[in-house]
Amino acid sequence: MLATVGVLLRIAARVLGIGNGRDALRDASALDGALARAYSPALPDDIDIQAAALLHSLLTLRPFTDGNKRIAWLACDVFCTRGGARLDAYSALEAFTLTEDIESGRLKSLEDAAARLRNFRGEQPG
Repeated sequence: MLATVGVLLRIAARVLGIGNGRDALRDASALDGALARAYSPALPDDIDIQAAALLHSLLTLRPFTDGNKRIAWLACDVFCTRGGARLDAYSALEAFTLTEDIESGRLKSLEDAAARLRNFRGEQPG
């Protein structure tokens, strides 16, 4: 698995500067749901779509008491990196804009979010 509850809790702890991400968990079911959506058999076997699903779910379900946007973005980045699709060609403003667009509902389509993630990659070996 590219991401687990444990990985997401470690990301939350690091982002928030706390010892245990569980201390910032508002809704464990929302966290489980975000992961389940990313691994749903209903999604195509496409790292960008799966990462977009994780990002979208973490942003809209808001499983943590604080830092949901930062945690969601870093979780998406880790998910892509572990899947061999490292995001390394984007600015902080582009990442912020993507998270804002998803969270606000301006960007609803997983395919559109996935396309933006693809654009955040430099040349992939291949």
